[in-house]
Amino acid sequence: MKREISENLKSITIGQVWEYQKQKQEAKTMGDFKALGREIRDRHGLTDREAIALLSLEINIQA
Repeated sequence: MKREISENLKSITIGQVWEYQKQKQEAKTMGDFKALGREIRDRHGLTDREAIALLSLEINIQA
């Protein structure tokens, strides 16, 4: 099932994705991971699922 990518998700830069991936690797606990997901969700106006997909690199990033 292919999902539409929201405009908010499209506005996130590759540099931001890399920074979030770095922060994800530094997360020590599941609580840290969840807090990062909430921060991304709130900062960019994403859904919970979009924030999780971004952290898990389930998003097909195209130029």
